[in-house]
Amino acid sequence: MIEVSGRVSPARLSAAASLVRRAQLEGETTAWIQPSTGGLFPPDLAAAGVDLEALVVIHAPIDRGVQALLQAAEWLLRSGAYGLVVVDLCGQRSPRGDAWQARLCALARQHQSRVVVITQSDDHEGSLGPLVGLRVAPRRSPPHVGLCRLDVQILKNKSGAPLTIRPESWRAPTGLEG
Repeated sequence: MIEVSGRVSPARLSAAASLVRRAQLEGETTAWIQPSTGGLFPPDLAAAGVDLEALVVIHAPIDRGVQALLQAAEWLLRSGAYGLVVVDLCGQRSPRGDAWQARLCALARQHQSRVVVITQSDDHEGSLGPLVGLRVAPRRSPPHVGLCRLDVQILKNKSGAPLTIRPESWRAPTGLEG
């Protein structure tokens, strides 16, 4: 389980979109689960190289809270049809206990899938829980000469292996070229 955390929404979404794009390039089926009021903006995803026709987007009802998001993730992982499932928990109360993480991690292992959870926690706050294997904090620089840059800081790495995440640059959306 990978946690993408931070207070700045565009950086979190850019980092998650980058992971979706990479999974799609590897031939994986991808899904994005968010509250019905979520901030996913398809034109930005397309500009980031995400194949929108190959991305399943689920809008969970906000009146059911975080449970609807986690239940949707569980169903998708249980199907075995998805290589990457992104769950946007921003704006939601952090789920209590570790049982939900254990279920998602077990299903991901069983079906050789990956789970990315997006949260709003600050760098100094703890991760979602003990089953988060990698926690990153993305930072997006302002556009400069028509390019945006995404740097990712590793906050938690349970694998023990050294990780290097290269910064990514992409063309700034119209109006933000700087």
